[in-house]
Amino acid sequence: MPIYENFTTDEVMGNGYLEEMLLILQDGLDNCESVLSSGKLDQLIQTRAKFDLVLVEIFNTGCFVSIANHFGAPVVGITSTSLYPWFSGMVGDVVMPSYVPVNLLPFTSRMMFAERLINSVILIAMKTYYQFKYEPAAQEIVNKYLGKLNGGTVSESLNNVNAIIMNTHFMFGDSRPLPPGIIEVGGCTYKKPMPLPPELERYVAEAQRGVIYFSMGSIVKGSSIPTTQFLAMLRVFGRLDGYRVLWKWEDNPPPPEIRPENVMFVPWMPQFDILNHPNVKLFISHGGLMGILDALYSGVPIVGIPMFADQFSNMNFIVQNDCGLQMQLDQIDDEIANYTISSILLDDKYTKNAKRLSALYRDRDRNPLEKAVYWVEYVARHRVNLMLKPSTQDWWYERCLLDVVFAVFFTVALTAYLVKWVLFKSRIATTTDQ
Repeated sequence: MPIYENFTTDEVMGNGYLEEMLLILQDGLDNCESVLSSGKLDQLIQTRAKFDLVLVEIFNTGCFVSIANHFGAPVVGITSTSLYPWFSGMVGDVVMPSYVPVNLLPFTSRMMFAERLINSVILIAMKTYYQFKYEPAAQEIVNKYLGKLNGGTVSESLNNVNAIIMNTHFMFGDSRPLPPGIIEVGGCTYKKPMPLPPELERYVAEAQRGVIYFSMGSIVKGSSIPTTQFLAMLRVFGRLDGYRVLWKWEDNPPPPEIRPENVMFVPWMPQFDILNHPNVKLFISHGGLMGILDALYSGVPIVGIPMFADQFSNMNFIVQNDCGLQMQLDQIDDEIANYTISSILLDDKYTKNAKRLSALYRDRDRNPLEKAVYWVEYVARHRVNLMLKPSTQDWWYERCLLDVVFAVFFTVALTAYLVKWVLFKSRIATTTDQ
């Protein structure tokens, strides 16, 4: 049974924010079912193996955390994503809806009242669903295949994660408070860019004005783009004199009669190496975090076609920093595609800003992989848990200081009432004396 299948554009577009969350979390439950039904983890548990530390993927597979806790070793979570609302219980509740937007929403830290209201409602709904629906469902899967484990329930295990290694960097996105237990190591997978395969190198190097790299990532099939939008993009590409296009395409290439000569369809390409080629001028992407960070490192501007999850907020950051533009897939036609792509190719401000952010992203005090290794070893050496977390036992109204605000308001109101009452009584007494 395959653990993961690519989505089509029809499956991911047009969903509401809560529907997207359900899609993501249900996919995680399906992954749990696939892995546990294989029997491999059951065999490992039966060996009574001992570990100094357990690394576990935590994006949407909470079932794995309870299995990791079974071994009695510290647990460090790993995720290639940014901070999703349901992570908060693992290393402290760090999402304040007043200025930290849920990453499934197309908001920035400067939200109007209506946006803050939507942000708060979505945040509460997601955390409530995760706690009362997802965690019990994950627990059922664990019980079904492994029975009762020593490390506690899924819910208890998620609250005992020692730290989380995240594929993020502070300069990307809005500012937010992060406890020491969240270790940002964005770019830790990067190595020195490698030369392209000979055929690709010739194709890229011989482009007179440069190359456009088009990829919808590893989740959404680029070949599932609707026909109307697909043909519009082809027509625009065919009119780009001197430019060539590399298009990641999973299925058979389109027929020659509709395929421009300057467009090459390839099922897989070394994205990081391509983006770091000096003749690549533009990256057309769905706005996924991995692709965005690749482009930031490479200093290549982006045209985003966001479809779901954090892609909208990722592209908002790119647009706000003048590193690219975005299009809505269902609205793409010849005019919109030509204007958006030409704007970036003809205006060097986008490339300059992309290079500026690239310099900020690359400038590190140490290699991010070394940082990840250090903190993993730190947790293993000291078996640190709560010390890495802020207080997670406070009630939500205490974290928001609502009890303090209420106490101050009540004190001021009571004082004003007493002063008014004393003055009123004093006036009555004075009138009586007269």
